[in-house]
This record gives sequence, structure tokens and C-alpha cells, in this order.
Amino acid sequence: MDKIIKLYDAVQYDDLMICERKGVAYQRIMPTCHNKGYDNYFKHCDDKYSDKNIELAINICRMALTDKHIGNCKLLDIGIGNGSFIRHRNSVSGGVTWGYDVDKQANNGLKKTN
Repeated sequence: MDKIIKLYDAVQYDDLMICERKGVAYQRIMPTCHNKGYDNYFKHCDDKYSDKNIELAINICRMALTDKHIGNCKLLDIGIGNGSFIRHRNSVSGGVTWGYDVDKQANNGLKKTN
């Protein structure tokens, strides 16, 4: 975890930590490039979202979380998986959402859909 983010006051919300005053939310246990299996993370996300019911259910929960904490403000999603949430939020709410991932395959996939 980033040393700076550790300094922010945060409240636990399920598996996320919410730093409302700084406009930051992060997953408590985050994979790193050195974790076993990280190389397959993009494929894992893409496979998981091949079931559109699961994809929609996950994105509805993410929308509820972002609506609760930031409303329709601009959002930068770090660790985009396959980019599904970004596409969903931009199409449903009209919100401006960008994303970035350390996985080049994830970034390339997102660029192709925008």
C-alpha cells in the first residue's frame, strides 16, 4: 500500500477503506505485481464478467458505493480490472470516469472501448 494513503483517516466499508476528506477509496488487501497469479488478473476479471448478470450486480453495488460517497463527481478508478465499471458508470450516470491499471492488457482493452 502507498505510504501516503496509509496516513489518511479512513473508515472501513466492507473490503474498502473510504477516506472521504481526501476523496480516496481503496481495497484493503490489494494484489501487487509480485503476488502469485497477478499476471492472470485481467483474464480473471474478463472471465468473471462473461456472465452479464454477475457483471451487472457488481456494477450496481459499485454505483451505490460511489453515489453514496461522491455522487456524480469525476472519478479516477485505479485498478480497473477489465474496465466494466468505468463503461457502466459513464453510460448510466453520465458521470465522468477514467481508469488506469498497472496491467497493460487492461489499459489497452479500455482504450479500445472508448
